[in-house]
Amino acid sequence: MALFTIAGFTFEENDLVAEASIVEGASATQLFLSGLPFPDLLDNTVGALVGGTNGQAIALGNLFNRSTLELTWEAGAGPVNQTGDDIVVYENGFANGPEYYAVAVRSATTGLFTPYRYETFDSYDERAISGPDDGTGLFATAFDLSDFGLAPEDAIDAIRIQNLTAMDIASGLFEQGLINLPNTNAFNVLVDLFREPFTLDKLDKFDPDITLVASLNGSSLSPQPLQLFDTSNRLVGGFDSIQSAVDAASDGYILIAAAGTYSEDVVLDKELTLIGANFGLAGNDSARGPESIVDGSFTLGDNNISILGFEFTNDSAAIQGGGRGDNFSNIAIAFNDFVGLTNSSQTFITNGFGTGGAPSGGANWAITENYFDGISGNDASIMRIDNVDGLLIADNIGFHDDASASGRRGIQVDNVQNVEILRNAIDLGVADFSSDAAVFDAALYNLQLSLDDDGSDRSTATVVIADNTFSGAYDGIVTLDDRDLTGLDIVNNTFADLFYGVRLAAGPGELSQSTQADIEISYNIFDGIEAAAVAFDHREPAEAFADIVVKNNDFRGEFAGIDHINPEARRISGTNLFEGSDGSDELLGGSGDDSLFGFGGSDFINGGTGNNILAGGADVDIFALVEGAGVTTVLDFDAAVDQLTNATFFDVILAQGTGDEASTTFVLDDTTFDVMARLLSTNAIDITPATFV
Repeated sequence: MALFTIAGFTFEENDLVAEASIVEGASATQLFLSGLPFPDLLDNTVGALVGGTNGQAIALGNLFNRSTLELTWEAGAGPVNQTGDDIVVYENGFANGPEYYAVAVRSATTGLFTPYRYETFDSYDERAISGPDDGTGLFATAFDLSDFGLAPEDAIDAIRIQNLTAMDIASGLFEQGLINLPNTNAFNVLVDLFREPFTLDKLDKFDPDITLVASLNGSSLSPQPLQLFDTSNRLVGGFDSIQSAVDAASDGYILIAAAGTYSEDVVLDKELTLIGANFGLAGNDSARGPESIVDGSFTLGDNNISILGFEFTNDSAAIQGGGRGDNFSNIAIAFNDFVGLTNSSQTFITNGFGTGGAPSGGANWAITENYFDGISGNDASIMRIDNVDGLLIADNIGFHDDASASGRRGIQVDNVQNVEILRNAIDLGVADFSSDAAVFDAALYNLQLSLDDDGSDRSTATVVIADNTFSGAYDGIVTLDDRDLTGLDIVNNTFADLFYGVRLAAGPGELSQSTQADIEISYNIFDGIEAAAVAFDHREPAEAFADIVVKNNDFRGEFAGIDHINPEARRISGTNLFEGSDGSDELLGGSGDDSLFGFGGSDFINGGTGNNILAGGADVDIFALVEGAGVTTVLDFDAAVDQLTNATFFDVILAQGTGDEASTTFVLDDTTFDVMARLLSTNAIDITPATFV
């Protein structure tokens, strides 16, 4: 005998009820053609069984009057209480919601009916009535006989279905469960009709259109796991694959995915919200239950897409942009658990580098409260986001710590504007820093601002990186050097177990160099840093720096707070403020008025030209003498231990000040007589040829 599957439940024709009658309220009951497109089932519809024509459904009762429908199976063919749902009731209706009814069942042993039970529907099948485009379908509500109080293996031979009325609404009977239905004779139109929670939009919900009733023989297929809702939150239908649901959707629809595995690559070419089983729970929240698992990928194909509450595993990108020139806006990726990325040179989330992001870019992306782990390929990344104006990456946790994988990378952003990277924790697993080359090969960076010249129309600007934890890599934060970077704040972060904490302009460089300016690095914790907390990379052709502030950081160790790579090639301008650590800092200014403070350790300090203020702190410090515009003031020169460089004792004139400057030594060029430095609280006679190195 043929099997029929409607709204996710499967039955045979002989599983349907055989007889039906109206036992109460016949005058309030109407018949109508159901539109059921299954010829073999037309003589089994409820309307046909109560004396109507084949294919008819029954509109049971109305707003004020209760009707009761009794349906029976052939002798010995009634459902038996087994594991799972045992009967299913199909109600004909528009996609804007089901109508209200309750069900009682009759024990085949006692001959007595149970109390009535109300349940919300399980699934909806728009294709089950007159095709998929007429706006109507069948709502399926499945019942487990155990919920009526029957014991396992107990059988029933009949059910009764009653419509609910406005009196039931006024009595607040809409929690699922067994209910006692009040007598409708007590209904007061003027009082009860408008009592809360009853509302006028429920006026057409009291004549449920019962179409089919079937036994499920103790088992059923699960309802379709994907439910699609329109912009008015009305159920459109159920689907078995995400792609088929997307294809059936229109802009603004919501797709809810039950727990289960969806093995497919999906193109999201509609403006959609996709909600998985753990929506609202952070990716690592212990409260997460069974997952909606995507074993495949989502490819963006439109704006206004939200992906919320899924688990992702794939051999390549889990969520990716479209083609190289495709740019999308208003993208939200949150509450997801990314658990497996197996191929090399892949990224969990990518928009750019051939997968969108150029040249004009998109806007307003938010990637929040996700968890990333299980990356096993070489040269793989947690995420790469290119060319977005308005980017939020917040409250994510990422572990990319498989020691067998080389070239590990964390988060990469490129040519982005108005960016907030907040409260993330990224660890790449390195603990041994004895070989800088080995560390670099193993794990490159937690966060990289790439600044690639890759066809984007825009450079990187206005970036806030705050309250993050970066660990276990060569660089905590690294910037490259092909494009401009303007307005970068790195504040209140924790950098631990890294070769460099922050390294600026670290790329080998292109011939067209740009500027990194208006950068503040402050109030961060640096702990367990091997080389330097903050490093400026001046490999030629050197990047230009301007208006850099490094201050009020907590350096927990004897490492350099600030260092420069290839310092002789540096290009620094503007007004800069550098505060070093208790380690040996290299503090270099430029052409502007700079303030450089060593705060301990044996520091090398060169303010460059301009009116600079220098201080070395404790230990032996070396101060560079520079010819040019401006005068450099050294606040704490100690002639007994500190030293001067860039000149010899015989190239300068040492002059003791007078008046208010009586305790100051002036260092002048012996040819031009220009003042190169003011050494406060210093006697000229204490400076000897040995002071110069």
